[in-house]
Amino acid sequence: MSSNIVKSEKWYKPYDPIIWILLIVVFVSISTYEANSNGYDGKEILFNKDITTIKEAIDETNKIIKEKYGDKYKLYRISGYSNNIYSGINIQPNLDISYLKVKGLSKRQIEYNVSLEDNRIQSTYSTMNPYLDKEINFNYNPEKLDIDNILDIVESKVNMEEVRNGYEPYLNFSIYDNEMDINVGYYKSMKNSGVDYNSSVDYRLTVDLKTQNIKSEIMSTK
Repeated sequence: MSSNIVKSEKWYKPYDPIIWILLIVVFVSISTYEANSNGYDGKEILFNKDITTIKEAIDETNKIIKEKYGDKYKLYRISGYSNNIYSGINIQPNLDISYLKVKGLSKRQIEYNVSLEDNRIQSTYSTMNPYLDKEINFNYNPEKLDIDNILDIVESKVNMEEVRNGYEPYLNFSIYDNEMDINVGYYKSMKNSGVDYNSSVDYRLTVDLKTQNIKSEIMSTK
């Protein structure tokens, strides 16, 4: 007795070349789009109000990133640098404020370069990086971090009057995870060609951002 049962076949076979070609085309298209969306954008973004503190700058960039992307991005890193710390001038560092994509398939970082003096985002840099860690485990709330207060604590530990009166005084800082590294320094003397870079005085401090206590401080001179 013969069987009338007919086995159903899948609509495709694993070795079907057309299917594999289509998959390759889709993959290349997505990769090309993501690659082309990387890079530098020099378009300026004005803040809606005068910015006088670092915390205000972070609050404004938080609003911008949330308006554009909702909760897909979280504050990731903050760094700042300033050479305008002369006597009688408030420290207003330029800032790099980075956000990491924590929702979705792609691993992307967006960085805003912020000028406190000009009350604006001067440029934006966006990059794809498959090695970025999408888990952010801060021991504090970075959106409530008062960097200005931390810098006040640092200034109480450093002879800022001496720094401000030195040659090419500077202050820079970077925040990564739960610590903040701060460098403050200047040069003691000049020579015919300009600043004598062998006469530096440099203070390096590390702050625990949860307690806002200074974990270590080192002064080096040449």
